[in-house]
This record gives sequence, structure tokens and C-alpha cells, in this order.
Amino acid sequence: MRTIRTKLSLVGLVALGLVTAGCLVSGTFVISHDFTFTAAEGFYFYPIDVTAEPDWAKHRDDINDIDAVGFEMTMNNENPGPVTFSAYIAPYDTLPQYETKDELDSNAYIVIADLEVPSGTSTMTYAQSLGHIQNLAKFKELAITGKFSYYGVAEGITPGSFTVDPGKVILTVSASD
Repeated sequence: MRTIRTKLSLVGLVALGLVTAGCLVSGTFVISHDFTFTAAEGFYFYPIDVTAEPDWAKHRDDINDIDAVGFEMTMNNENPGPVTFSAYIAPYDTLPQYETKDELDSNAYIVIADLEVPSGTSTMTYAQSLGHIQNLAKFKELAITGKFSYYGVAEGITPGSFTVDPGKVILTVSASD
């Protein structure tokens, strides 16, 4: 019994020493990036850059994977009827590269397709967004760079407006030394 206790103590001390020295450190952290937009004429562009976020900057060289991506959004539809909302991502640029839904369909990656938003205020939780996300592998591929372009398209806008306020992109990131 004494031998087992001594061996377990030694294993514990070795593991503690390795962790303290930084040899076996890994973890998961969550980055969220807030945005708001008004879909002017049904179209919106926003450059997402999380590289300045403290956790991202601290672990930049150790990031292994994007485990999950999702959104939280409060959508305000001030039109008399429903609006159809779609979200796209594309490689990062500070200026919009596409100006129409047809250009997005041909060149970008749809991540939320044809979500019907009724008149009034609707909320999409993070958990709900996971059920709507498409092109997940491409989304993760772009997200692991820390930068990507986000486009929103709202169809069916009549005399009212369509806004997302607040909105949030949420990335769950794995990193290890």
C-alpha cells in the first residue's frame, strides 16, 4: 500500500511539474464579437476581426482548432410581413467585395439560409443558431484565421426596416502549448 501511495505521489508531482513548466497546457476558450446592423436595401457587410481580443492575442500561436461557431441575434423586423434573412461569410477584407445576393451566392459561403423572420422582434439563441448553420467546415476554416467578412441579406423589406441589434458571433477555440 505504501509503495502505491509513493508511486501515485511521484506521478502527481511529475504531472504538476510538467503543467507548471508549460509542457502539458491545453484549454478551450470562447471569443464573442458583437455587431449591429441595419440591412440598408436588404444588404449588409461587416468585417469580423477577433485577433485583438485578449484571449485570442494571448493564445494566437497555440490555436489548434475552432470547436464550434454560432450566433446570438435579436432581429427587429419593422415590416408588415415576414423578412427572409440569410447570412454569408467570405475571406476577410475591410471593404465589401460583393454587392448583391447573386454575387454572394456565387462567391461566398452561406451559413444561415432563408431564415423567415416574422414582423416584430425575434431572438436567435446560440443553441438555436447551431441548428441553422451550414457550411460548418468552411466557417471553421475561415474563423481559425481570426478574421472573416460577414454579409447579411434580408429579402421582403417593404416600407419598414430590418435590423440585428444586438448580434454576436461566438467562437469556441482550442489551444495547446
